[in-house]
Amino acid sequence: TNYGLEDLFYRHGVDIQFYGHKHLYERSYPLYNLKSSKRTDIYTNPKAPIHITTGVAGTTNRPNSDIEEILPDWVAFYSRDYGYTRMNVQNKTHLLFEQYSAENDKIVDQFVVTKDKQNFPRD
Repeated sequence: TNYGLEDLFYRHGVDIQFYGHKHLYERSYPLYNLKSSKRTDIYTNPKAPIHITTGVAGTTNRPNSDIEEILPDWVAFYSRDYGYTRMNVQNKTHLLFEQYSAENDKIVDQFVVTKDKQNFPRD
């Protein structure tokens, strides 16, 4: 979470935040003030920003992927496979995200963010 800008992003309705250079892929549940929701429709008109860390290429100095990770409960999906993230703007209300693993030659994570109403300013 980017504490310095978190309130600004939240208040102004930012739905998706991208980060990189951590040599992993991680997708959060909508997250604000270290609190997240795990309801089934969390990516429909998200109530807080979704954090996506994508940067799993270009290094030979990756931590051992056999070590079990202890992840916060706001992490929805996590992978250390080399790969890349694709975002497809399907229409004016739907964004499709896919995390592709070059190691497995398949999509390892996929989700859709749907926004059919304005949700800012948030209270």
